[in-house]
Amino acid sequence: MTHRRITTTERIEHRVETGALKINSDWNGLFIRGDDCIALACALDDVIDGKKLEIWDVNFLKAIRNYIRNDVLTRGE
Repeated sequence: MTHRRITTTERIEHRVETGALKINSDWNGLFIRGDDCIALACALDDVIDGKKLEIWDVNFLKAIRNYIRNDVLTRGE
């Protein structure tokens, strides 16, 4: 996996939320806001370390899974 930063000079009128992101005609991807990245990293740490997941970890991981299943895995506009 390569690490790239994509920037734009276009003015974005609204806050971009965590969810599917499509750039031009490429496949959908998953954009995760910085504040959500922190929650995801904490939940992943608990999974990787074999700790008991808190309810907010489970709910957050389910939400990310649902974004991927419902939005990212479709090629639609």
